[in-house]
Amino acid sequence: MAAELDAVKANAAAAADELKKVKADAAEAAQTAAAELEKAKAESAAAIQAAAAELEKAKADAAAAAEAAAAQLAAAKADAAQAMEGVAAEIERVKAEAASAVENAAAELASVKAEAAQSAAAELAAAKENADAALSALTAELNAAKAEIEQRAADYADLENKVEYKGMSFEALMDAQKQLNSALWASGEWEAVKVPCGVYTIGQDIPAGRFTITATEGPTDLKVGNHLDETGNGLVEPYVMRFVDDKSLSFDLGVVWNLKEGSYLVIDQNPVTLTQTPASAFEFIE
Repeated sequence: MAAELDAVKANAAAAADELKKVKADAAEAAQTAAAELEKAKAESAAAIQAAAAELEKAKADAAAAAEAAAAQLAAAKADAAQAMEGVAAEIERVKAEAASAVENAAAELASVKAEAAQSAAAELAAAKENADAALSALTAELNAAKAEIEQRAADYADLENKVEYKGMSFEALMDAQKQLNSALWASGEWEAVKVPCGVYTIGQDIPAGRFTITATEGPTDLKVGNHLDETGNGLVEPYVMRFVDDKSLSFDLGVVWNLKEGSYLVIDQNPVTLTQTPASAFEFIE
């Protein structure tokens, strides 16, 4: 029992020593914390003073910037006012130039109108003169045509009085027809002649010459030679033959032949049209 009590006492003494040590550590920690707190207070005070100095400096900089901005704004307002004055002057100048241009255009338009009226009057007078001249020429042509028609009527009347076909024989009528055909061929007052199918003697039925023979009513065989066969409806070789057609693009629409006197022209199938065709002139090129 005494041993246990001694052990308790020893433990209590150890605990008391430990408590003393803890108190000593706590006191030391409190002193350290107090020192740190003082240091922190001193640093905070220094920071506050630095911040206050920075704030004062920022206020001073802001005041200076505001003054500079105010000065720039005033300068910009002055420049804008001067620019507006220049724009107003330019607008007035443009207005004056536009008014002058309008006046010049009006004067030019009046001049053009006057010139156009004068020119139109001159052209109208010239056109009237040309129309009068054309009318006079047309009247002269009509009078000439009328005189020619009257002369032809008189000629026909004389012909009817001179030629009496009634009672003439067939041979005499055929001879008269040949003479009339020859006169028509020789008149030269025709542009083209429609020739039916048949066999024609060049120099008798058709005059010799250079002709364009054209198909007008369908495909046609054309032959030209110097000798007729025994039937009198065909040719003896040698002869020239061509096929013409008025529609097909596979064959010629026409042929140009120089029909010589004494030769024969044979037309088969469909009639053709003969047109006098002068020989083409030579063209010499350097």
